[in-house]
Amino acid sequence: HKAAMDKAKADYKVAKDKCDKMSGDAEDVCEKEAKLMRAKGEHDAVVKFDNTGNNVYKARNEVIDAEYQLADEKCDSLKGDAEDKCEMQAKQARDTARDGNKMNRT
Repeated sequence: HKAAMDKAKADYKVAKDKCDKMSGDAEDVCEKEAKLMRAKGEHDAVVKFDNTGNNVYKARNEVIDAEYQLADEKCDSLKGDAEDKCEMQAKQARDTARDGNKMNRT
């Protein structure tokens, strides 16, 4: 379990270092993608090695939040009504995923 978690963190660091060479919106989106990748890696580690109690629920919530942050960051490149609609859809997707995660909680 620890090795899988360490790998997720190391992969995140490599991806984040690549993002640091970018600028502006591209850097912001890249960082959110890296965080999502880390959250998914940690989720996979929990599912495989430590899937007791609330661990899977918490790990899945981390993925849901990272997905939302990435979607919201992508909305920032839009303007006006398009940005508002994009942000609303991102929030709805997050809320739906959270509700589904609550229903599957063990």
